[in-house]
Amino acid sequence: MVGTARRAVHWEAELPPDTRAQASPEATPRQAARPHLKLFFLFPFSIRLHSDGVKLSAKEIRNAVQAALAEDIGSGDATTLAIVPETATAKAVMRAREPLVVAGLDFAQAAFRELSTAVKIERLAKDGQRTGNDEILLKISGSARAI
Repeated sequence: MVGTARRAVHWEAELPPDTRAQASPEATPRQAARPHLKLFFLFPFSIRLHSDGVKLSAKEIRNAVQAALAEDIGSGDATTLAIVPETATAKAVMRAREPLVVAGLDFAQAAFRELSTAVKIERLAKDGQRTGNDEILLKISGSARAI
């Protein structure tokens, strides 16, 4: 069964002061007041459900993440490589935008681990858990390029 997931989760990431970008002239007043805070929205994506409830293995998850990253960023995101210093660190959270049932955190964790094995991930929710609006699901810290 294939379906489309809703944009129910967003990311917030904050870079240290020395790497914060200045607000662009086109920024809204809210964006101009907080140029260091960036929101990253997850777009709808296709998901395949196992009709028999089988849990994916770590290898299946890793293979899916590797394929998605290869398609999305290839050998690296040009913008990130150009403007984010190699030694920059950052912290981010993955937060529910609306009440939801958590699913797929293994994929998020595998994606960060694929980009940097040194990234620290604190998991605050479990798959299958019901969460409320604005609840933090993951806390991530480490390489700003990986985050």
